[in-house]
Amino acid sequence: MDIHQLELFLAVMDSPSMTRAAEKIHLSPGAVSLQLHNLADELHTELFVRRGKRLIPTPAALRLAEHAKEVVKMMGHIQRVFENDLEKDVRPFHFATGVTTLIYQLGGPLRQLRKRYPKAEIRVTVGVTEEMVAGLLDRRFDLALIYSAF
Repeated sequence: MDIHQLELFLAVMDSPSMTRAAEKIHLSPGAVSLQLHNLADELHTELFVRRGKRLIPTPAALRLAEHAKEVVKMMGHIQRVFENDLEKDVRPFHFATGVTTLIYQLGGPLRQLRKRYPKAEIRVTVGVTEEMVAGLLDRRFDLALIYSAF
């Protein structure tokens, strides 16, 4: 069982149909159904019974929903605590661009970035397009700005 299954389960609990729940969480109804089956199998219980096109939650589903809401709430809290805190992020950001773009377009934005995040390590590499593409592919650069006059 994982957090995504619990979130999916809660979406189904809060929706009038599996199709609506699937739309809400951007999955296919088949994927939702499979995850619900997997969750029910893991818990060794039946979570829903079908009545026509409607899914009726079982007493086990109602109990699970209480626990799942708490777990999802706690996971959200944990994620917020550890979200990207730019003050604590010490990873360098490696950016590549061409010399003309750097001189004529990026001076001001890079100064603003440095002013706003003075502790951030920003590395700028000036190179030709082929070098920037190769650097992106082998993950030497986080971002490359390539300008084309075409």
